Amino acid sequence: MLNMAAIAEARLEQQPFPHFLVTDSLLDDALNGVLQDFPAIDAGGSIPVQQTSAGPRFLELLNVLEGDAFRSLMERKFAIDLEGRPVVTTVRGMMRHKDGRVHTDSRSKLLTVLLYFNREWTAKGGRLRLLDSPDSLDRPVKEIAPLAGTMLGFLVTPDCWHGHTPIEGKRLSLQLNYLVSNSAESKHSLLHGLSARAKRLFTSR
Repeated sequence: MLNMAAIAEARLEQQPFPHFLVTDSLLDDALNGVLQDFPAIDAGGSIPVQQTSAGPRFLELLNVLEGDAFRSLMERKFAIDLEGRPVVTTVRGMMRHKDGRVHTDSRSKLLTVLLYFNREWTAKGGRLRLLDSPDSLDRPVKEIAPLAGTMLGFLVTPDCWHGHTPIEGKRLSLQLNYLVSNSAESKHSLLHGLSARAKRLFTSR
C-alpha cells in the first residue's frame, strides 16, 4: 500500500532539522480505499487508532506502517537504531483554533512520521510549516499542504520547531512515533486514551 520506492528515494534534508518529504507515499491503487476507510472523527485532538472505527483498508495500511519493513526503511534513512523501540500511532480528524501552535515533539519520541489524507486543500491555514526558531510562524523554511499521500518524517530534536496557522474543521492525518522506551509508550497510551474518552463523554452530552 505504501510507495516504498518513493519513500526510500526521498532526499534526507538537514534544514531546519533532519527530515524527508514525499507527496506520493500511497500507491495509486490503494489510495481511494484507504481514504474511504479513514475513521470518522468528530472531535479535536489526537486519538489512538484502536479507539476509532477505522475500516479494513486503513487498518491494513496501519499494519504496514507499524511493520518491520517500514521500520527498517526509517532506520536506513535516518541512520538510527529503532530495534525494539515501541510505536504509537494516533489520528486526527478535526482541527480546533488552538491547534497548530509552534512546538517541538516531546523528548519521549525519537522519530515522527506524519501522513495526510485530505483529497484537496485550498485553505490558507492548516499547512504545516517547518521552522528554524520558535519565534514566529511567518518565516517558514518549508510549508506543506496536508494532501492525501503526503508523508513527512523527521528526527525529534530540541529544535524541530513546527506548526501551522489556525484552522477549524476537517483535516485528516495520522502520526506515527517511535518512542524511547516502553514506559514512554505506556504514558502516551494512557494520556491519549483518557483524552479520547473525555472527548466522547463531552460530545455525547
